[in-house]
Order: sequence, then structure tokens, then C-alpha cells
Amino acid sequence: MEDVAVTDILSGMARMSMTGSSVSLADARDVVDQVKLATEQAEWFLSKLESLADRFNNIDR
Repeated sequence: MEDVAVTDILSGMARMSMTGSSVSLADARDVVDQVKLATEQAEWFLSKLESLADRFNNIDR
């Protein structure tokens, strides 16, 4: 699967279901995998931001 934004995948699946097209189980699993990956990346990024914020907070002390 190409590197596609999760929101693009989800909106495409929603359009398919509204038009009566079916969404395959494999496509749904791909979306779940992409959401998991995006969540892991967001959690990693958040931890880096929190670490950076702690450093800035300790500068004044």
C-alpha cells in the first residue's frame, strides 16, 4: 500500500460505503495498521515534545 494519509483512506472508504461499494477486509486491516502506525508515531513525537518542554522548564531553575 502506498504511503497515504489515514484520513484519505478513511474518507475513501466512507465514500465507497455511501455509494454501495463494498470495502474489503484487507482494506480495513490496512487502515487499522495505518492508524496504529500513526498513533505510535504521534506518541513518540509527543514524548519528544514533553522532554523538550521539561528542558525549557528547567532552564529557569
